Amino acid sequence: MSHSKQANVDFFKSKLKDLLADKLFANKFVIVHNKEIQGVFDSFETAITEAVNRYPVDEFVVQEVVDESQNVNYLFVAS
Repeated sequence: MSHSKQANVDFFKSKLKDLLADKLFANKFVIVHNKEIQGVFDSFETAITEAVNRYPVDEFVVQEVVDESQNVNYLFVAS
């Protein structure tokens, strides 16, 4: 995983508790780029399409805002 992607994953993990508490984000998919939330989407497909159109593949992550104890239904890695 690139340094940029890892930084975005770390940012997401550090904000997850706050995101879960906010109904705007809970159970949604977010694009994280440059350690910032860049979009909130109802589906993984919409989020990944938007992210790929906006950013280089190695500079963003798409994460589902769910409790870490829940199973995550999607995994996307591109390099």
